[in-house]
Amino acid sequence: MKLKLWTVGAALVLAAVGGAAWWLSRPAPPAAFPEEYRFESVKIVATVAALVEMPEADDVTLVGAGARALAGYFENAGLAVVTNAADVPRTDIVVVSGAEKPDWKRLAAQVSDDGELVWLFDVRQMTAGAFKRALAAIPGEDVHLWMPGENDWVLTARQKAVRRDLGDMLEVFSRESAFADLAKAECETLPDLLANYVGTREEVMPALVGDLRQEIRPEFLVPQEIPTIGWIDADNVDADINEMIGQQFHSVQFDRRTVLEGNILARDRAQLPQAFDKWAAALRHNPHDTLLLGRLHSLAVNAATFLKVGNVKAAAHCYEAMIAIRPTDAAAISEYGKCQLMLGNREVADQAKRRAEELIK
Repeated sequence: MKLKLWTVGAALVLAAVGGAAWWLSRPAPPAAFPEEYRFESVKIVATVAALVEMPEADDVTLVGAGARALAGYFENAGLAVVTNAADVPRTDIVVVSGAEKPDWKRLAAQVSDDGELVWLFDVRQMTAGAFKRALAAIPGEDVHLWMPGENDWVLTARQKAVRRDLGDMLEVFSRESAFADLAKAECETLPDLLANYVGTREEVMPALVGDLRQEIRPEFLVPQEIPTIGWIDADNVDADINEMIGQQFHSVQFDRRTVLEGNILARDRAQLPQAFDKWAAALRHNPHDTLLLGRLHSLAVNAATFLKVGNVKAAAHCYEAMIAIRPTDAAAISEYGKCQLMLGNREVADQAKRRAEELIK
């Protein structure tokens, strides 16, 4: 088959042909997710979510391997980092990681008055019932859910309901030492971050009803209606800026729902082409959606893994899917061309090489 790569339509044809084979052959997620493979943008976004929830924080305690992996990002944002709770009696923020139920009583004692607890956890193989119990267990009146990744979620909690000053939240994105981290995660503005916001505990809990034995998924908890954020105080920010952020928030939340529609479609291999359409549309509108960037990252990791074991055809299917989602991805097109060359399809390989060079220019 002769394939061209320089139109969106052609890329989607590639995905329709190869996507099902890739989807069936992709590696299954490990039962115990190793921290070193967590998408870096998820770690940065988790850090920033904790900071905008408590922008006045001066220090943070990190408990668990996943939490300790955030140390550099917190330091770059200007916080003193503690990895041994015995060193400092209490800190403004305490971040804990891991799928096991944390010892909330002990952790709450490590948080300063009106401080913040943050749980970064992996929901792979977590049932909806287990998540409901976890959501109910975290102490505090002011509990919020964030979803920077399909499986990597963040719960933040403060003992009393507090309205966060919008100006202080915006200041988090102006800390010069954190610029590089924000750029790496493509989370350089408050609306970029707010794409990952789901809602308060009170808003999320009603969705957790019925048979809760199935594995928890993002779309279970994201309502069709875009939420309001009543815990942001915009009184000290110009009305025009507040209105602009509100409009951008609505836009990125709409795009996140498009991403989740694609996720639902992708669970039926017959609807993979429609899923790629959804993801591509979402990425065109918001090229910074962390959840969708995480999917592209997973595809790239899978492709590299397949190449290491000599499964070039499966690797090519991964790159086809990446091109279907982001047709201007020069790196994916270049790697796809290399795969086609190894498979003996020189004409397609040459087309891919030319297209990648055009995009790079």
